[in-house]
Amino acid sequence: MKNQKQFVIDELKRNHKISRNYCLQNFVSRLGALILILKKEGWLFESEYENGDYIYRVVGEPSETMPISTQLLEPQKLVNRLYNERIDSLEKQQEPLFSMRVPLN
Repeated sequence: MKNQKQFVIDELKRNHKISRNYCLQNFVSRLGALILILKKEGWLFESEYENGDYIYRVVGEPSETMPISTQLLEPQKLVNRLYNERIDSLEKQQEPLFSMRVPLN
């Protein structure tokens, strides 16, 4: 039997998301703690509360082939890109927000 962390990783790689209730059905009781550990290892998540369940969606995975210094930079680039995409969607709804953009490199 694999450990709980490996169960969560396998599920995230297969479905790119995982929910608290799914984990509880599979005897994984501390999903929030495991997500925190995975974040420290370089995983990036979006989370939401939907229909009484917490759902974590993968937005970035750590790469074992990249040097550590690059791994540390890549998540920030992804965060910046997601932030800028959000600004773009807000600009479509109202006046431009150019001063709020962040650099992508």
